[in-house]
Amino acid sequence: MIKRDFRNLFLFVVGVLVRRNLSTGEYFLIKYQKMKFKLPCTAETIEEWKHWRAAFKEKLREMLLDMPEERCPLDPIILEQVELEDGLIREKIIFNSEPEMAVPAYLFIPTNVDSEGRTLIYHQGHTLYGKDGYAGVTHGRRNDASFDCRRLAREGFIILVPDFRGFGEREIGLKLENRDKCDLILDKSLLFGLNPLGMNIWDMMRAIDYLTTRKEVDPERIGCLGSSYGGTISLFLPALDERIKVTVVANYLSSFKAFALELSGICGQQIPIGILKYGEMWDVACLIAPRPALYMSSTQDEIFPLEAAREAFKHIQRLYNVLGIPDRTAHIEVEGPHGSWDYKSVVEWFNKWL
Repeated sequence: MIKRDFRNLFLFVVGVLVRRNLSTGEYFLIKYQKMKFKLPCTAETIEEWKHWRAAFKEKLREMLLDMPEERCPLDPIILEQVELEDGLIREKIIFNSEPEMAVPAYLFIPTNVDSEGRTLIYHQGHTLYGKDGYAGVTHGRRNDASFDCRRLAREGFIILVPDFRGFGEREIGLKLENRDKCDLILDKSLLFGLNPLGMNIWDMMRAIDYLTTRKEVDPERIGCLGSSYGGTISLFLPALDERIKVTVVANYLSSFKAFALELSGICGQQIPIGILKYGEMWDVACLIAPRPALYMSSTQDEIFPLEAAREAFKHIQRLYNVLGIPDRTAHIEVEGPHGSWDYKSVVEWFNKWL
């Protein structure tokens, strides 16, 4: 009798535990499966899309928390100017994005461009030395940058290569042993009601402000590109600032479900807070329309899975079809690991649309 009662109790306890979830990871996946987005882009007409765009753009700004409402003076300084052997001038500049924060950057100008030049902002990824590697400035160190911006400058583009917050010269105060600096900057930002993603987007909006002061730059022909975290900014910046006329988003297109919830590939500087209440990554991309946007994915990417990128692009292509401009977006698959580029396609895209 006692054995039978114990067995029944055991089976009852096991049954209760089986029906209850103890996994925090599974908790978020279950939440995602139950989630019904409040503002997905399901527009079937141009008018529906315009109404959706206004509503979703407003929500996206809210997700980035407190971005500055006023623009402080840029107070730019050219710190150095070097004429390189390959027909380029490289300037090192600094400008203010906020009264308490400055942005250092390299600016490459082809020597044969003196006005109305096509201009690109290159957005860095997670590298050891920030902007320097992308600009070919190695200081005798190993260069871990996946892209050489001088190649685009040799094609005739003016190109600005800034440091994001927490990288390169802006890493000061964030180096802490055994702590990821992106997560650390998120922790500190949230204490002030700030979002590092929004802060970096703001800095790039101020970078556009700076570029429009340069006589060499055509303000109607500014584009951007970047890979990985640089792809993040190359998606969100044009979604919020229509002065970016063309973008190339490399090694980022995916879904928040795939790269953040399933693979935990997200960092503290990539979080639009509360995004999954309203939509997915492809909805952010739909804000860029009708401007041209090229998406590039690596076939062996273990952070932003190719299948998720393919699925995301279906949603983007659907909207461009609705708008009657299917040729203004494309998705290219590049053979190789995370960070791979198809340089030829990048140049062709900007030559066609910028």
